[in-house]
Amino acid sequence: MTTQTDTPNVQTIPPNPSGEEVVRYFGCWLDFNKTTPQFPLHPSPPDGPYTSGRVSLQDHIRNEHICLVSEIAFAPAPAQNGNTPSVSDKLAQRNLAIVESANPGLTFSRRIPQTFEIRPSPSRLENDELMFDWGNVPVGSVATLYLPGFDTNDILLLAAKKYRSHRMVRIDEHTLKFDTGGITYLPIPFADGNFPGLLTVDLPEGIEKGQAFKIVVRQVTGEQQPIAMTHRIEARQPSWRRIVGSFQLTIPVRDKAEILPRQQRLLSNLRWIERAIPANDRWSPVFSRYVSQIADRIDALGGDSNKVAPSPTGQWREARRNCLILNLATFLLTALLVVGIGTLTGGLMAIIAGLAFVLLIGAVRLWIDKCRPKICQLLRGVLAGAAIGAIVLALIAVLGTSTPQLITTLAASAGLAALIAIVSWRRGCFG
Repeated sequence: MTTQTDTPNVQTIPPNPSGEEVVRYFGCWLDFNKTTPQFPLHPSPPDGPYTSGRVSLQDHIRNEHICLVSEIAFAPAPAQNGNTPSVSDKLAQRNLAIVESANPGLTFSRRIPQTFEIRPSPSRLENDELMFDWGNVPVGSVATLYLPGFDTNDILLLAAKKYRSHRMVRIDEHTLKFDTGGITYLPIPFADGNFPGLLTVDLPEGIEKGQAFKIVVRQVTGEQQPIAMTHRIEARQPSWRRIVGSFQLTIPVRDKAEILPRQQRLLSNLRWIERAIPANDRWSPVFSRYVSQIADRIDALGGDSNKVAPSPTGQWREARRNCLILNLATFLLTALLVVGIGTLTGGLMAIIAGLAFVLLIGAVRLWIDKCRPKICQLLRGVLAGAAIGAIVLALIAVLGTSTPQLITTLAASAGLAALIAIVSWRRGCFG
């Protein structure tokens, strides 16, 4: 990373001979939707080079909105290692998310999801806290917080020790619910590493088009920083706590007709990203729940989330059509391969079966590359093809036409279909 050059963006700002301040503007285009592989999910070594496991920038995104951190690289006064935008004037961060709510809308169309990530401070003197400033969120709103990296019993135990009272209610092992309004503090158990979470706010009925609500979430560190007192001597040196991260969630209220197309494109993008996240990745449970809530929003807005196909460009209609064609091709080519092996002989069988096999491999590969189907979709496609092939062979046998390998192929295809059906059932593909 440190050896890369970017000549067009290296600019020199000449000083004004008179000593007057010089103002220059710099603009850049951040194309984070490109599908070119760039960085591994877990870069190692941090500086590169990355010889394997690279994925696109888009596949690293974990929310509709992502933050940007910029640095003013001023050599005589560099930003120090470990600095954050909250303590360094050389770093700036933009953390603003906008999630629309319908007017008045069904329940799920008024459900506002936002993913985020926290990193507890290394200090063990005092727990960090999440501070929720609910701003002008209307009375009757309810918030849900999903933190799969923490046990809610531990959080509630800390809250009981730190606060006289709190509004948090345990939903399950990793989910809490609480009423909004004023300020809510939530203690973070001591832990090492980064922990993703999902904040969901359900707005009440009665909200109106044109309204906008703002929520600010901050992580307050438990690491206390001493304050230098130069004008007097204190018997006990005071200290202050600082904010190490924050984001603002803005919720404008609009008609569902305005919201639906954007949410459909979003779901298409998110489903594409979701299928690239390993099952054991820390983001997997959070992102899966986030995508599910976006799908529920689309259904509540009058759309059909089942028809929104994954696509890196968000062109879900075109992606759905292409993916259905590739799914059908996989099914038909599998059936053709089975029937060809069972009914043809000699060179003709070798040609037809060989061609069907090559086309099948190509269709499956293209299906995976263009659609990122889930494993259950792949299993169902092959299962349907193997089953139809077995049925066709059985009908041919009943009609009296036979080849030396027909019965053997029939038994093999039926056995393959049964095996795939068992695997699919164990994976919950028929649920």
